[in-house]
Amino acid sequence: MNSEQHKGPSSFNSYQWVFYLLFIYSYLNIGVLVTRIFKQSIPINIVIFVVAFGFIILRAPYKFYPKYSFWVYIFLFLFVLGGYIGPSADYGYQSIQSIFKHWIVHLGLPWLALISVEKQHFRFYLKTILILGAAGGVFSLIQIPFFSVFQIIIGSSTVRTAGFWFNPNNAAMMLLATLFLTGSFSSSKKILVLILRVLIIVGIITSFSRTAIVLLFLGGVYYAFVMKRTKLIILTCVGGVVFSIGLAINMSKFSEHQQKRITSLVQIASNDEVDADNRSALWIYASVAVLERGPIFGLGHTSMDHIVPLAARGLGPHNYFIWIWGNSGLMGLLGLFIYLIAMYIIAKGIRVRNIKAGALIIVITIGGYDILAHDIMSHQMTGTLTAMLILSIYHFREKNHLLEKKVKLK
Repeated sequence: MNSEQHKGPSSFNSYQWVFYLLFIYSYLNIGVLVTRIFKQSIPINIVIFVVAFGFIILRAPYKFYPKYSFWVYIFLFLFVLGGYIGPSADYGYQSIQSIFKHWIVHLGLPWLALISVEKQHFRFYLKTILILGAAGGVFSLIQIPFFSVFQIIIGSSTVRTAGFWFNPNNAAMMLLATLFLTGSFSSSKKILVLILRVLIIVGIITSFSRTAIVLLFLGGVYYAFVMKRTKLIILTCVGGVVFSIGLAINMSKFSEHQQKRITSLVQIASNDEVDADNRSALWIYASVAVLERGPIFGLGHTSMDHIVPLAARGLGPHNYFIWIWGNSGLMGLLGLFIYLIAMYIIAKGIRVRNIKAGALIIVITIGGYDILAHDIMSHQMTGTLTAMLILSIYHFREKNHLLEKKVKLK
């Protein structure tokens, strides 16, 4: 971080407190946890967001960052328009809810962050997610011996932890993103910060998310490369080797399902056929369905949520690129590619190296999980990541890229 004075919550005004609480609420996935535990039907995330949004925009000075919002609106416009063209498009409540959720993730939370979080508060937000991420790691550890107790909030039938985030893969994504986002956070209490980061890594590993474990290693190497720290590259590689040896030595202590997931990591690395792979079948079936029924314009809003005829209600494709293609056609898919590429290019303009490294990996992490899940872009928790991304880009961008507009309303 730079030498500017950093301020904590003591300097927050009312709307900044409201956003901070909304941020924590969204990051910790509280709405989904409440839904799972109490089985309520009210879309609690949307209700909480609308209430907080209304308060903040009435009290906060507006700021706009066209360089970001331009690309977001291109994606959202093509997503919405394409979704209403498809022959199976839903024009009712479900499609409106899906569109609004996407708006919250890509623009709603990032915009509220932009108008609520000043540059001197950025470090405090890094500290917050570092602590919350470590708490998620601890909660993941607790879930292992008490898996049956917590299974109501864990979307897995096998022993995979999920922390606060219900789905083990979503938990791994949030923890992975938190780990790299907070790489720029420094403190005089170095041992404590190290412990917090280790707890986050433990949460990633106990989720048994193959994607996260691979991205943890590759992201660590890429982060060190952007930081131009050769020793960190070597340390990451050594850590990866030690971790692999540790898994091999303790293989017998894992369940059969966990052993298959561990073995599949080796198969992925060696480009062999993956025994524990079941996503590719979903990808193939969903892709064939789109090719047969609407390869150009897609099938329409809500058509992809249960496109694969498995389980009681059917399954989605477990791939966001396929989901967007089937939902909004080629125009929606083009919009998604443009958005991700634009975010990566804009993030490269961050002038503080360690913040730049974290922001770039956030884009890569989101893009990577888009390959393996079809719903993370509509989860409010993901909006906290895009909010931190836009804060990183806006507050630490190159001096010659000041494309901003401020309008203060009293």
